[in-house]
Amino acid sequence: MDLPPTESYELVEDYINNVLKVFRNLTGNGDFHREDKCLDELIVMMTLGNLWDDSTLRTDSTPSWITISLEIGRQMIPQWITGNAISYDYFSIPYSHRSAVATACTKTRHGALACVPLNSCDGDTIVTLLGLSSNWVLRPQPEDGSYNVVGPCYHPGFSDGQALLGDDFRGWEKLWCINTWTLAFWKEGEPLSFSDPRLDGVPLPVGYAKRAVKMDEKYVPYWIHKFEYEEYMENERVYDPRMSEHRLKDRGVPIQRLRLI
Repeated sequence: MDLPPTESYELVEDYINNVLKVFRNLTGNGDFHREDKCLDELIVMMTLGNLWDDSTLRTDSTPSWITISLEIGRQMIPQWITGNAISYDYFSIPYSHRSAVATACTKTRHGALACVPLNSCDGDTIVTLLGLSSNWVLRPQPEDGSYNVVGPCYHPGFSDGQALLGDDFRGWEKLWCINTWTLAFWKEGEPLSFSDPRLDGVPLPVGYAKRAVKMDEKYVPYWIHKFEYEEYMENERVYDPRMSEHRLKDRGVPIQRLRLI
């Protein structure tokens, strides 16, 4: 279902009405605004997961109109429907798409809500590609087994490596750190961590060691190999070597190679 960016001449009330029509069609529920679970899924999709609840900002600041919380979102949407929005700021959720390329939203075969390219269609598949931060929509080509690249997408269930590492964070809560542009992990009584708990107990490959660099008063890990490319100063890595293709395969992760066109 199409969710286009607003035009400069479009009244905000008209745009909101169009967004609400999409929500009703997508959920198949005219009273979706009365169900918190449904509202939360819509808010996460519309904000592309950029929420105060899931940000390290929540540890030192309150929600704002730039980074809203789920609670604020649950207040906004019913007020759109009743026409009782108390200020222009209450229209901020759908405006994350205002300056973006036209976007569509869909419900996957497993019931998740996702933002996908406008030209997506039934039969497309959402994949996680090693080395890329976004998920992608691919279109299978039955003639030769290749895949046509449709474009990047946002799927909340696969946006943070869940397809490769699962969704068990071992008691830690997954957050996003806007200052370092990395995942961070929070647990009551523990300092903020930038090491993925899903990799706890997985040893580093021989020759690698973990170090930390200070960024905005936070220590973010990187990995160094004592021999690899040392003469070219290329032995430091931003990405965890345990996430390489062959090491994931060694741990039983079902990695596939795809031919993209």
